[in-house]
Amino acid sequence: MTNKEGRRLQFMGRSDADARFNIIPIAWESAPSFGKGGKDGWKAVLEASVHLEDFDVELGALPANEGIATQDVLAVSSLAPKAAMLKIASVARRAAEVSPGVFPLFLGGDHAITIGITDGFRDAGKCFDVVIFDAHADFRYSWQGSFVNHACVARRCSAHHNVLVFGVRSADSDELSLLQKSKNARALPFRASKGLNSAYLEQFRAELKKLKREVYLSFDVDVLDPAVVRGTGTPEPGGLSWFEALNALRVVFEEKNVLGADVVEFSPSLQVHGDAYFVAKLVYALCVLASQKK
Repeated sequence: MTNKEGRRLQFMGRSDADARFNIIPIAWESAPSFGKGGKDGWKAVLEASVHLEDFDVELGALPANEGIATQDVLAVSSLAPKAAMLKIASVARRAAEVSPGVFPLFLGGDHAITIGITDGFRDAGKCFDVVIFDAHADFRYSWQGSFVNHACVARRCSAHHNVLVFGVRSADSDELSLLQKSKNARALPFRASKGLNSAYLEQFRAELKKLKREVYLSFDVDVLDPAVVRGTGTPEPGGLSWFEALNALRVVFEEKNVLGADVVEFSPSLQVHGDAYFVAKLVYALCVLASQKK
């Protein structure tokens, strides 16, 4: 896992001992619905991250001083979906079992990695619910002949956890019907014409309060408006602005103890200039919010 100069890829170029933030790249892409290239998203983000400043002006914090470590990439795209999820679960379990003060942050990769990660957290004995930022409901029973698919993530997670999907603006009618009947899964649609107003944020906060104190957070970059990040396999118009996303993430960290997070579905082959940097900045913003939660 090296760059063009042969140096090992590390988030922000850092390799800190006893790091608070544990970055875990996962190269996985099984059956993309539209655009391809998600398995290489982690690499582009790590390469772009060296250009980040260590002080986050908007959020007012310097989490890099608490230490950032980057693990070797877990490359599982050559495996069958079930075998890949078992590998991911094993890595996630070990990440969840380290010191409670360490925040694991997974870089995808296809959104399906969230299935394996949450399996691993359960294997580590964690009791938690799941919050997903996504433009899509991801509540299909199966997709393209697979139960382990980015379109099924919320459905798979809901077999073991309460699930809240935030920012939805595209869904199949059958998915919506199933969500309405579900006892442990909820989707909050986002309508760009109304924006992320205070009433919508308070509705989000109220839904979060119904979940367990501990949550796992999954962030699919397609929840963002394509004007922010275009490089994703299934872009949807009318998404969250940069600051709307930060404000919503703030609410999650204010209300919940976030055990870990992932950032998924960034496809560098589809990006325009700057996309990888923006996603790297999002990853760092998650570190900031976790740091401020102490």
